[in-house]
Amino acid sequence: MDEASRFFVEWVEPPPLFVVVGSGQVARILEALARTAGFPTAWVAPDADGAERELGVLERLAPGAFVFIASEGSRPYDEEALYLALRAGARYVGLLASRQKGRAPHSVYAEERSTAG
Repeated sequence: MDEASRFFVEWVEPPPLFVVVGSGQVARILEALARTAGFPTAWVAPDADGAERELGVLERLAPGAFVFIASEGSRPYDEEALYLALRAGARYVGLLASRQKGRAPHSVYAEERSTAG
């Protein structure tokens, strides 16, 4: 290879999937923001038009994804979504919660850690 022939190689990974769980204003805005920032997104909200109705996307989640659970009010799928995100090895798991609801993840995380090891 002579001096005139040079190659540059750069590894570029696709951005991780950004999953938003919830149907409130925060969830809607967060999903739109992630999409605008270039993330592939999935929106899970059993009671919202245009969103996936089931948590199946979390069951098929690839490790490294970002998950944000932003349902407003007491929704029955929050803890299940949190459990599935932790089990799948999500790189980031966020939870918008009241103080009372915010205590629940500790027990879910402890349960997941005890069954994983």
